[in-house]
Amino acid sequence: MNDTGRYGRAMRRLRKERGISQEALALSAGIERSYLSRIENGHVEMPQIETRERIANGIGVSESDVLREAGLTDAGGRILRIGGGGVLREESGEHDDSIDPDEYRVRAILRALPAEDRAMLVDIADVFDRRHRERFD
Repeated sequence: MNDTGRYGRAMRRLRKERGISQEALALSAGIERSYLSRIENGHVEMPQIETRERIANGIGVSESDVLREAGLTDAGGRILRIGGGGVLREESGEHDDSIDPDEYRVRAILRALPAEDRAMLVDIADVFDRRHRERFD
Protein backbone atom coordinates (compact mmCIF):
# COMPACT_ATOMS: atom_id res chain seq x y z
CA MET A 1 0.00 0.00 0.00
CA ASN A 2 1.30 3.47 -0.82
CA ASP A 3 1.76 6.21 1.79
CA THR A 4 -1.37 8.06 0.72
CA GLY A 5 -3.41 4.90 1.23
CA ARG A 6 -1.83 4.28 4.64
CA TYR A 7 -2.50 7.87 5.65
CA GLY A 8 -6.13 7.72 4.49
CA ARG A 9 -6.81 4.40 6.25
CA ALA A 10 -5.31 5.73 9.48
CA MET A 11 -7.41 8.88 9.21
CA ARG A 12 -10.58 6.82 8.67
CA ARG A 13 -9.73 4.55 11.62
CA LEU A 14 -9.24 7.55 13.94
CA ARG A 15 -12.43 9.20 12.65
CA LYS A 16 -14.51 6.06 13.20
CA GLU A 17 -13.04 5.44 16.67
CA ARG A 18 -14.42 8.84 17.65
CA GLY A 19 -17.80 8.27 16.02
CA ILE A 20 -17.43 11.14 13.55
CA SER A 21 -19.21 10.87 10.20
CA GLN A 22 -17.52 11.80 6.94
CA GLU A 23 -20.08 14.56 6.49
CA ALA A 24 -19.34 16.11 9.90
CA LEU A 25 -15.58 15.88 9.42
CA ALA A 26 -15.71 17.32 5.91
CA LEU A 27 -17.82 20.23 7.17
CA SER A 28 -15.46 20.98 10.07
CA ALA A 29 -12.38 20.70 7.81
CA GLY A 30 -13.91 22.86 5.08
CA ILE A 31 -13.64 20.24 2.33
CA GLU A 32 -16.10 18.26 0.23
CA ARG A 33 -17.22 14.89 1.62
CA SER A 34 -16.31 13.25 -1.69
CA TYR A 35 -12.75 14.60 -1.40
CA LEU A 36 -12.48 13.24 2.15
CA SER A 37 -13.68 9.86 0.91
CA ARG A 38 -11.05 9.85 -1.84
CA ILE A 39 -8.35 10.71 0.72
CA GLU A 40 -9.49 7.91 3.03
CA ASN A 41 -9.43 5.45 0.15
CA GLY A 42 -6.01 6.59 -1.12
CA HIS A 43 -7.41 7.72 -4.47
CA VAL A 44 -5.83 11.19 -4.45
CA GLU A 45 -2.37 12.61 -3.83
CA MET A 46 -1.58 13.48 -0.24
CA PRO A 47 -3.37 16.74 0.66
CA GLN A 48 -1.44 19.87 1.53
CA ILE A 49 -0.35 20.13 5.17
CA GLU A 50 -2.95 22.82 5.91
CA THR A 51 -5.74 20.48 4.78
CA ARG A 52 -4.27 17.56 6.72
CA GLU A 53 -4.14 19.72 9.84
CA ARG A 54 -7.77 20.84 9.44
CA ILE A 55 -8.85 17.21 9.01
CA ALA A 56 -6.82 16.09 12.03
CA ASN A 57 -8.24 18.93 14.13
CA GLY A 58 -11.75 17.89 13.08
CA ILE A 59 -11.01 14.37 14.34
CA GLY A 60 -9.59 15.78 17.57
CA VAL A 61 -5.98 14.65 17.02
CA SER A 62 -2.80 16.23 15.70
CA GLU A 63 -1.52 15.70 12.20
CA SER A 64 1.45 13.97 13.82
CA ASP A 65 -0.95 11.49 15.45
CA VAL A 66 -2.35 10.54 12.04
CA LEU A 67 1.17 10.13 10.60
CA ARG A 68 2.13 7.92 13.54
CA GLU A 69 -1.08 5.85 13.24
CA ALA A 70 -0.28 5.37 9.54
CA GLY A 71 3.20 4.08 10.39
CA LEU A 72 4.86 7.02 8.65
CA THR A 73 6.81 8.16 11.73
CA ASP A 74 8.90 6.49 14.39
CA ALA A 75 8.13 6.66 18.11
CA GLY A 76 10.00 9.96 18.32
CA GLY A 77 7.84 11.55 15.62
CA ARG A 78 10.50 11.52 12.90
CA ILE A 79 9.15 10.84 9.42
CA LEU A 80 10.21 7.41 8.25
CA ARG A 81 8.86 7.52 4.73
CA ILE A 82 8.48 9.99 1.96
CA GLY A 83 6.29 8.30 -0.57
CA GLY A 84 5.23 8.65 -4.16
CA GLY A 85 3.62 11.85 -5.26
CA GLY A 86 5.58 13.89 -2.72
CA VAL A 87 3.57 12.56 0.20
CA LEU A 88 5.52 14.39 2.85
CA ARG A 89 7.86 16.42 0.70
CA GLU A 90 8.32 20.15 0.76
CA GLU A 91 7.18 21.97 -2.37
CA SER A 92 10.82 22.91 -2.99
CA GLY A 93 11.49 19.26 -3.78
CA GLU A 94 13.46 18.45 -0.63
CA HIS A 95 13.49 14.80 0.30
CA ASP A 96 14.66 14.75 3.91
CA ASP A 97 13.19 11.80 5.78
CA SER A 98 14.60 13.03 9.10
CA ILE A 99 12.35 16.12 9.29
CA ASP A 100 9.89 16.04 12.13
CA PRO A 101 6.19 16.76 11.32
CA ASP A 102 6.28 19.92 13.45
CA GLU A 103 9.00 21.32 11.19
CA TYR A 104 6.75 20.78 8.17
CA ARG A 105 3.99 22.60 10.01
CA VAL A 106 6.25 25.56 10.84
CA ARG A 107 7.40 25.73 7.23
CA ALA A 108 3.79 25.76 6.01
CA ILE A 109 2.93 28.55 8.45
CA LEU A 110 5.96 30.58 7.36
CA ARG A 111 5.04 30.22 3.68
CA ALA A 112 1.55 31.55 4.39
CA LEU A 113 2.70 34.64 6.29
CA PRO A 114 3.26 38.06 4.73
CA ALA A 115 6.96 38.97 4.46
CA GLU A 116 6.86 41.42 7.37
CA ASP A 117 5.33 38.86 9.74
CA ARG A 118 7.72 36.19 8.50
CA ALA A 119 10.70 38.45 9.30
CA MET A 120 9.32 39.07 12.79
CA LEU A 121 8.94 35.34 13.42
CA VAL A 122 12.50 34.69 12.24
CA ASP A 123 13.73 37.38 14.67
CA ILE A 124 11.88 35.63 17.52
CA ALA A 125 13.39 32.28 16.52
CA ASP A 126 16.86 33.88 16.58
CA VAL A 127 16.28 35.00 20.18
CA PHE A 128 15.35 31.44 21.21
CA ASP A 129 18.34 30.04 19.33
CA ARG A 130 20.74 32.43 21.11
CA ARG A 131 19.23 31.60 24.52
CA HIS A 132 19.57 27.90 23.82
CA ARG A 133 23.21 28.25 22.75
CA GLU A 134 24.07 30.35 25.81
CA ARG A 135 22.64 27.67 28.09
CA PHE A 136 24.32 24.72 26.42
CA ASP A 137 27.62 26.11 25.14
